[in-house]
Amino acid sequence: MAVKTKPIEIYLGKANKIYGPFSLSELDQMATEGKLATFVWIWDHDGEQWKPLESPPPAPTTLKVPSPSPDESTNSALCYDQFSTVCGALNGITETGCLLLSSHLGAGPKFVIGGQVAVNIIDSKKKNSKKSTAQVISITRVQEQWAYRLRWLARD
Repeated sequence: MAVKTKPIEIYLGKANKIYGPFSLSELDQMATEGKLATFVWIWDHDGEQWKPLESPPPAPTTLKVPSPSPDESTNSALCYDQFSTVCGALNGITETGCLLLSSHLGAGPKFVIGGQVAVNIIDSKKKNSKKSTAQVISITRVQEQWAYRLRWLARD
């Protein structure tokens, strides 16, 4: 008599939500399409716990806030998720992400590491705005500001 094995069920998580189950072939397809990178957690059936999909970055020795050059456009942003809204200045904008500096009141940050946020980038010199989606990859308190390191997920 042949023994039937149960197919592997893979669960992923992000923004405090569970997604799945996915098969191995679905997971491969998601990786090929770049969709796997939007998830932060994977369920470890053996350990019965969530594990991060990627290793955290090394601890910073100090966080230096980049200052814009005199000819650089001043960009501000309105960022939000399903729970909070934050306004601030964007620094160090690259193809992969940026640093959002917010002086919002309160003892703690408004967003969580690994969470997704919508970002409306406002260029005051060009008088236009662009909408993007980003993942919060680190949060640090710098003087009286919260510094959110963002990694772009989608940009207009």
